[in-house]
Amino acid sequence: HSWGSGSWGKLGVSYDGNVSSPRIISTLTSSSVQSMACGAHHSACITVAGDVWTWGKGFRGQLGHKAVQEEYSPRVVSLLRRQGA
Repeated sequence: HSWGSGSWGKLGVSYDGNVSSPRIISTLTSSSVQSMACGAHHSACITVAGDVWTWGKGFRGQLGHKAVQEEYSPRVVSLLRRQGA
């Protein structure tokens, strides 16, 4: 779940608006999140399967997707994808 300031898509709820009450991050509902980190502009998590997901402000490539754009929903970082999972 996430809520709060949604600028740059950092909440992972498919848009960049503010959210006043907890909302499910639908992209992650089929994954078991083991650990999560949230910052002022972007967020990241790692799943029990070992996949790293990032979302939010990515204008300098900091999300790890070989792109320089915002991600409004969690996206798996393919370069870090666990092999054989």
